Amino acid sequence: MGQTATTQDIMQSLEEMMDFLQENMVVKDDLKDFATKADLERFATKADLEHFATKADLAGFATKSDLQNELNNFRSEMVTKSDFKWLEERTRQDTNAIVEEVVALRKDVNALKGYPLAEYGEGIL
Repeated sequence: MGQTATTQDIMQSLEEMMDFLQENMVVKDDLKDFATKADLERFATKADLEHFATKADLAGFATKSDLQNELNNFRSEMVTKSDFKWLEERTRQDTNAIVEEVVALRKDVNALKGYPLAEYGEGIL
C-alpha cells in the first residue's frame, strides 16, 4: 500500500529544513544597510501626496509639443546675425550717403562765401 515515512526520515527532513532556514535566514547584521524609520521620515507621506496636482489639475498647462511650437515660432521671429549684418551694411551705406551730401553742401557753402552777398541780395544767407 502506501509508504509511510519513518521517524528517521522525518528527523532527516526536519534537519535539512533547519539547515536550509539557518543558512538563508536574515539576521540582525543583514539588516544594518536597510533604512530605518528615522531615515524614512524625510520622505513624503500619503497625506503629503494628497496636496499634489492631479492630471485634471495639469490639463490646462502647456504640453511639451505646445512649448516646442512656441520655441519654433520664437526662433522664426528672432533677429539673426545675418539680419544684423544686413542692417550694419545698410547703415554704412546711409551714413556714407549723408556724409557725401554734407561734403557737397559744405563745398556749396564755401563757394557761396566767396561771392559778395550783394550779388544775391540781402538775407539770402
